[in-house]
Amino acid sequence: MGSSSAKTLARRQDSTQLRRQWKLLRLLWGSRVGKTALELSRELDTSKSTIERDLATLQQDFAITTTSEKQNRQRYHYVGENEPVPMARFGPLELLALEAGRAALGPLAGTLLADSHKAADAKARLSTRSSDKPECRRAASIFRVITPGVERTSSDLVDDLVDATARGIRVIIDYRRSGCPTSRCITTDILRLVTFKGCLYAFCRSPNHGGFYWLAARRMTSCTLLGKAIEPISDSVIDGYLDGAFGLSLDPDNMRDVEIVFAASVADRILAMQHHPDERVEHLDDGRAVYRLRTSSKYEILTWVLSFAGNAELKAPADWRQELVERAMRAAGVHGGSNGPSESHPRT
Repeated sequence: MGSSSAKTLARRQDSTQLRRQWKLLRLLWGSRVGKTALELSRELDTSKSTIERDLATLQQDFAITTTSEKQNRQRYHYVGENEPVPMARFGPLELLALEAGRAALGPLAGTLLADSHKAADAKARLSTRSSDKPECRRAASIFRVITPGVERTSSDLVDDLVDATARGIRVIIDYRRSGCPTSRCITTDILRLVTFKGCLYAFCRSPNHGGFYWLAARRMTSCTLLGKAIEPISDSVIDGYLDGAFGLSLDPDNMRDVEIVFAASVADRILAMQHHPDERVEHLDDGRAVYRLRTSSKYEILTWVLSFAGNAELKAPADWRQELVERAMRAAGVHGGSNGPSESHPRT
């Protein structure tokens, strides 16, 4: 069996075990006289030896005790509030949030992250009041995963990236840059994993010079964990870098005040969505919208403004505005037939 198939099987087994142990805990919690391993095995339709292993695992974290009966049988009890596990009750918005999370992880199906979310979602459903079941079904019918053009990244690679990020372990990534036929090994510290426009990126810090940069998962061929813990960095420092990005571009030493005026014909689109947590949007009396933001992401801002053609005007900063004019002129020349396309701004 290949390593990918073995990992997938292991994840499925872990998910099944978690669900079974959750059911087992609820059965014990809801019983005033306790239950034997044989009784539990019959109720959960699994072997007695499996139940005994699960009980041994649960006893490490939960107050589960045993009493002896005839023929050396053990009866298991949950010690504490001897009441059934309270059934969770979800409001409509909470149910929608659960389904939205499941749908958002659709592109990562088969990875440990997505499978773990699926297991947690299953636990939540097991503890849902029966009166809420119809609401769960309705919520499930609302969200559909529509991901045209979403990259396909090896589930094993994503698992390794998540593992390294969660544990704070340094890695070596075999990386192939755009336009280069060969790859090179990069030793790096992964601080965050970010999905942007259907693609997965790793926000990294160089262990040599401390600089921050992005690596695209689609260009990675392997990720090897070195077992060495990375130097700690506070969440506030990381968030300080990421908060200034309008997309992926990072240049914290070149933050600029951006002002864009959108025509009335597209103002509703700007007002209806949040494009950045720190944005400020003003709706003018004539129907136009003024968008203001402090950011360093010049490439994303210019591309965004150009996507609105003549319905958006970049007012500031002046040097960005001049560069936008030059890009628009080049685009007009290409589409007018006088020049061919050029790769002036390659992406990561």
